[in-house]
Amino acid sequence: MLTDDELRACWGATAQLNPKRKCFARLLILTGCREMEAADISIGEVDLQAGLWSILGSRTRNGRGIVLPAVAGVD
Repeated sequence: MLTDDELRACWGATAQLNPKRKCFARLLILTGCREMEAADISIGEVDLQAGLWSILGSRTRNGRGIVLPAVAGVD
């Protein structure tokens, strides 16, 4: 697990990335999900009205589904 200072340093380091990579890295930082869980996100998993992202257990390493807050508009 990373400390708050380490997370801040990672966040700051993403500023130099191109926008797509920056957003992906920050999504991982904000959600704590695994790389492939985020890379394989599908539109049906995101409920914009509720502000939730639901990942089915079939897509997680431990086989358990998870529900995460959907993050938008973070610079």
